[in-house]
Amino acid sequence: MKPGDTIETAIWLDGRETPQARAQFEADVSAALVERASAENAVLAPVKWSVKRLGEDRVPEAPDHIQGPDVRLLVAEADVLSVAPTASHFLSELEPRDLTRLRQITRRGYRRAYPGQGRLTDRQCDTLINDLGPEAAVAALERGNATIQ
Repeated sequence: MKPGDTIETAIWLDGRETPQARAQFEADVSAALVERASAENAVLAPVKWSVKRLGEDRVPEAPDHIQGPDVRLLVAEADVLSVAPTASHFLSELEPRDLTRLRQITRRGYRRAYPGQGRLTDRQCDTLINDLGPEAAVAALERGNATIQ
């Protein structure tokens, strides 16, 4: 997703839907588009709605189960206005051997701080390492608990 892109979705209408059903669909779609954009650090323009009829540009044949007095396609479109750069994750910048070593250090520190607790999984270690990030890794290096090779 990048600025200038348009994201869209659509639903078939058959002419028998209630105004409440259409309003609920529009609310649900708007929320879903915002959620999708948010997951990618994007900001969207307001959703634009349009109704397209069979035979118009980019309108496929209606599925067999869509039949009614007024078959049409309700289309929701939103332009991507901006996308914030994604935060760099400390873990993604580590060599596998360094990550393994930091997991060992994390487990040892956790055992000292919380004796009797269960062993941390790799995922739990990764969360701690990523959250504490470079500062903790540098401190470990300075104490001689880890080495850069």
